[in-house]
Amino acid sequence: MMGKLNSFILLFIVVALAALGARLAFGLAPPRVVANSLGMEFVLIPSGSFMMGSDIDDPLLLEAYPEAPDFRCSQGDCPSSYLNEVPKHLVIITKPFYIGRTEVTEKQWMTIMPDFDGRPKPGDLVDIFTQRSGDNYPIQFIYLEDIEEFISRLNRREGTNKYRLPTEAEWEYAARAGSDTQFFFGDDPALIDQYATFEWSPVGTKKPNPWGLYDIYGNAQERVSDWYSEDYYQNSPSKDPQGPPAPGDFGFKVVRSCNSVYCARSSYRSAFFPNRGRGIGFRLVREFDY
Repeated sequence: MMGKLNSFILLFIVVALAALGARLAFGLAPPRVVANSLGMEFVLIPSGSFMMGSDIDDPLLLEAYPEAPDFRCSQGDCPSSYLNEVPKHLVIITKPFYIGRTEVTEKQWMTIMPDFDGRPKPGDLVDIFTQRSGDNYPIQFIYLEDIEEFISRLNRREGTNKYRLPTEAEWEYAARAGSDTQFFFGDDPALIDQYATFEWSPVGTKKPNPWGLYDIYGNAQERVSDWYSEDYYQNSPSKDPQGPPAPGDFGFKVVRSCNSVYCARSSYRSAFFPNRGRGIGFRLVREFDY
C-alpha cells in the first residue's frame, strides 16, 4: 500500500513539475517588442521562408510607374523584371531575430555619437535632405564606417554583441511580413501614401507593415550588410544568404528601400559606395537571445 502511495505521490510531483514548467515556459516566451536604454524598439521576426526578389513583367512596372527614369534596366535591355531582382528564389531564415521598429533617429545617433552629428562633410552635395532635420528624423549623411562605429559603441553601452546591420535577406523578409506581392499591402500602388512618405519626415508618421515596422518604403534608404552584385540572386544560397563574400569591381554595398514612389517595392534593391551617405540611413538588427 505504501509503495503504491509513494508511486502516486511521485507521479503527482512529476505531473505538477511538468505543469509548472509549461507555465514557466509560457511566461518566459520571448517578448514581441523589446527596447534598449536609448528607447530603440525592436520587433521580433520569426524564422521562416519566403520568395525573395521579383518576377513582375516590366510592362506592368511601366504602367504603375510612368515617371520611372530610363536607367531602370541595365544596358537598356529589359528582361521580365529589374535585372538585379531576378530570379525570384526561395530563401529560408533559420533563426528568429529582432529588427528596429523604425530607422535610427538623429537623437539616438547623437546619444551614441556626439562627436559626429551626421551633417554633410566637405564636398557632400547639400539638398533638401539637410534642410528638414530634428530629433525624430532618420539620421543620414552617414558613411558605412560611421555606422560600424555606432554599432560598436552601442554594443559596449548595452553590454552585448547582439546589434548589427541586417542582411539583405533579413531586411526583405521583415519588409514583406509574410506577403508575396509587390508591396506588403498588395499590388495596388495607389495605396502607397498610406504607408510611405516621400518627403524627409520624422520616423513612424505613416502606417506600419503587418509586423509593426515603419518606413519600409520611403523616408531614408537603408544600408544592409551585404556587398552588392547585380547577379547575386542567380547563385544565392537558400539558407540565410549573407551576400557575396567580397566586394565587386566597384565596391558597392546594398541599399534597400527607396525614397521615390516608382521604386517603393519590397524587392527593390540598389547599391552605393560605402562612403556615400546622402539620403541613406539604417535600421538595426538585435540578435535573438536563446
